[in-house]
Amino acid sequence: MESDFRTLHDHVFHSMTLSLRAVWASAMAARAASASALLVAFGQATLAVDTHVYRVSHRLGLVPRTANTPLKVEQTLLKYIDEADRPRAHHWLLLHGRYVCTSRAPHCDRCPLSAICPKLIEGSRLEH
Repeated sequence: MESDFRTLHDHVFHSMTLSLRAVWASAMAARAASASALLVAFGQATLAVDTHVYRVSHRLGLVPRTANTPLKVEQTLLKYIDEADRPRAHHWLLLHGRYVCTSRAPHCDRCPLSAICPKLIEGSRLEH
């Protein structure tokens, strides 16, 4: 029985080609959720751009202001982040945005990047 399950598992997961486009085509999966699933569950070197990654990427000046959609942010980040570093980069940006560089009240006083953060850029709502 276990052998049959292993054979089925191997057949299903090793014979199919998993691509980001195939997952995005699913009506039940949003782009960031799909990319996260590919990153975490399947080990594909992609970068999911959720609200935290989007915000932090802009605040830190990692992307230009013209990157005004999650897709544009993703495309820009993918150009500059090596494939091997993408899984870690995704989690670093996400966690930094979730716990330090929060949306309404960023914790600049405890941010390890405060010395290099372009928080004083024109139009920034961050306090310094």
